[in-house]
Amino acid sequence: MDEALPWISLGIALFALTINGLTFRDRRRQDRRDLFLKMHERLIDQDLQRGRRLLYQHIHDEGSARRLRMSPAEADAEIYQAINRALAMFDVFSMYVEKGYIDRAEALQEWGHTLARAFQQAQPFIADRDNNQTWLSWPNLRSFGQEAVRWHEERAQSPAKVTQEG
Repeated sequence: MDEALPWISLGIALFALTINGLTFRDRRRQDRRDLFLKMHERLIDQDLQRGRRLLYQHIHDEGSARRLRMSPAEADAEIYQAINRALAMFDVFSMYVEKGYIDRAEALQEWGHTLARAFQQAQPFIADRDNNQTWLSWPNLRSFGQEAVRWHEERAQSPAKVTQEG
């Protein structure tokens, strides 16, 4: 019996280590899911939806972004800030994806089309910011945004195809 005691102790320790590892893995999965849900809830907030809508309505070229940024009108400053907030949140979302805090496939499945379209529409806005500051804004959005565009283009259907199938 004395000879078996170390083996029993080792077995118990390995069992505890296995349980600990499984608990850690499950907790990490739950944390990633919770973070994704929090980011999803934030991205569908009215203020960010409004910012994306204003992006499509007001940004057509770099000049339109510059006019909003430089305008003395309070309404234009609010439009510029709303667009800026929407893009900044996409940068945070993209950073979480790039760092692996949010599952890349799930992020693309849920937000890929929206992010890709917004990223493409935002190019003049981003270019205006680049010309107006000494640092590269939204590096994570730039990286993940390009990936989202490729993902979106691979899955995009022509309007005619959607009409025929729908």
